[in-house]
Amino acid sequence: MNYIEVIKRLETIANENEFIKQFKSGRESDINNLFTDGTKEYPLFWVTPDTFNINKGSIVYNLEIDIIDICLDASNANIYAEKIISDNNAILNDIITRLENNLNANNIYIETPITVTPYFQKLSEYVAGVTCTIQVVADRNNNICKV
Repeated sequence: MNYIEVIKRLETIANENEFIKQFKSGRESDINNLFTDGTKEYPLFWVTPDTFNINKGSIVYNLEIDIIDICLDASNANIYAEKIISDNNAILNDIITRLENNLNANNIYIETPITVTPYFQKLSEYVAGVTCTIQVVADRNNNICKV
C-alpha cells in the first residue's frame, strides 16, 4: 500500500463518519490557512505526513492526525473547549477503530499504543481538538519501480 492509498482510506473513513464535516491532508503550515480562507466546515479531520520508514519487507507511514473544531462562542471558549475535546476524541477513536478494521483485512496494521494530545488555542479563531501520530505499517514489495 502506498501513501496515496493510505490517504484515500482515511478520506473514505472521514466520509463515512457523520460528524466529520471536512477532510484535508497536507503540511502543518497549511492548517493555519484554514482559519483565514473562510473555511467553516468543522470538525475537520486533518492528516499531515511525517516520516516514512522503509524496512526490509515493510514501510511505516508516520501520520499526524488532527481533529479540529472552532469554539463559536469566544466569550465561553474555555467551557466549549472541554466538550469539543471530548467529542473530537470520540471521533478520533472511531477513525482509529475503522482504520484498524479496514486495514487488518489487507495485512496492514497500526502500531499501538497511540498517544493522543488534547489542545485549545487561539489562532485567528479559538480552536480545540485532539492530535496524535499514527504509524501505519504496510507490506513493501521489493520490486523495482517502473514509473
